[in-house]
Amino acid sequence: GWRILLMGDAGFETEKWLLENLPDQLASDVVIKGQHGSDLSGLEEFLLAVRPQALIASNRSFPAAQQISPGWREMLQGHQITLFDQQQSGAVEILAGPNSLELKAYVNGQSLTLSRRNP
Repeated sequence: GWRILLMGDAGFETEKWLLENLPDQLASDVVIKGQHGSDLSGLEEFLLAVRPQALIASNRSFPAAQQISPGWREMLQGHQITLFDQQQSGAVEILAGPNSLELKAYVNGQSLTLSRRNP
């Protein structure tokens, strides 16, 4: 099946622990994450281990720690990870089929269809 990694607002320590202890179990098609209120999250090395095709992330204008930074956004683009910024997209519906996974945003209409990739 499809693999979706739910990170909540896990931060630096959680991502480092997962990298050190479960590196072979992290690969996922989609990551859903919040922004940690007082810690770094969404580390590049973590995302490279997970290898998601899409990332759904919360983004709040206040406090500053809850914002998606321009540099992080650029890093995702550089790794060809499609970002669903929930400040712009609103809720994102995920429809799983046997050979495709469809993501649809309610507010801005952003959509993405993922196809099975080779392991």
